[in-house]
Amino acid sequence: MSQGGLSEATGMPQAVISRVEGGQREAPRFETVARMAAGLQISLDDVAAACGSGDGKSRKIRSKSNMPAVAAEARAIQRELRALQRRVENLLALATSSEPRRKS
Repeated sequence: MSQGGLSEATGMPQAVISRVEGGQREAPRFETVARMAAGLQISLDDVAAACGSGDGKSRKIRSKSNMPAVAAEARAIQRELRALQRRVENLLALATSSEPRRKS
C-alpha cells in the first residue's frame, strides 16, 4: 500500500505517515501506530512482534531503524492476505459452479 493509500484508509495526513515510516518521528503516539496498523489491516500484536516486544530483546517502536522493518512486515502481511483472499474467492467460485442443480 502506498503512503497515499494509507492516508486515505486512516484519514491521517500523508506527511505524518511519511515521517513515521522514514523514522523522522522518533516517538509516534500509540494512537498513530494503531491507526496505521488498522489501515494496513494488521493487528497490534503483529506490530509488537515486528518490533521485538516480549522476546527479551525488546526494540522500542520509536527506533528509527525499526519503522522500515515494520512497514516491510506490514506489506508482506498484506500480500499474504491478498493471496489468501484470492484463494478463498477461487474456492467459493469452484464450490458454487459445481453445486448440483435441483430438479423442479
